[in-house]
Amino acid sequence: AVLVGSQMHEALGAALDVHGNRFSRRRYRDYFGAFYEFLGPHRFKIDGATVVELGCGSLNPYGLLFLFILLGARRGIAIDLDPIHDDAGAVRALANLSAMMLINPEDLVGEYPFDLALLRNGNPAGLDRERLGYRQESVHALSLKDGEADVIVSNAFFEHIPRVEDAIEELARVTRRGGIGI
Repeated sequence: AVLVGSQMHEALGAALDVHGNRFSRRRYRDYFGAFYEFLGPHRFKIDGATVVELGCGSLNPYGLLFLFILLGARRGIAIDLDPIHDDAGAVRALANLSAMMLINPEDLVGEYPFDLALLRNGNPAGLDRERLGYRQESVHALSLKDGEADVIVSNAFFEHIPRVEDAIEELARVTRRGGIGI
C-alpha cells in the first residue's frame, strides 16, 4: 500500500506540474523565462533591485518575487487588491520554491534572509518583511515612493483595472529613471 501510495503521489505531482497551477515548477519557469526572454540580450541587472509585481494574485503572491530575491534582488513588493487567500500556503510555497531552485542558498544570494523551517510549517514569521512584502492597495494610489521601483512586472493585469492611463502614470511615478516595466 505504501509503494502504491508513493507512486500515486509522484504521478499526481507530475500531473500538477502545469502552468495553470500557481504553485508548480512549470509556472515559475514560464514566468521567469518570459521575463528573461522579453529582455533579450539587454538583461536587467537584478542585483540590488527593488521589484514590484502588480496583480500578483491572492493564492501565491510571493512566488515570482521570491525568485528575484533568490537571484539577488534587494526587495520584492507584491501588490493586489485582494487579501492573501491563505498566508500559511503562500509562505509554504516559498520553502517549496527554494527546494526546487537551490542547492546552497549562500552560493546564490549571500546571507539568506528567510527561515525555511518556519516557511515550510506555514509560519509567516519566517519571512524577512523588509525584503519581501505584501500590500493590499490600488495601482491608482500606490504607497511606493517616487522612483522606488527598479522593475515592475505584471501579467494579464491591465484588462482588470479601470483608468489604465492613470495607472500607467502612477507606475511611471514609482519607477526609477532608467527602470523597466514588463
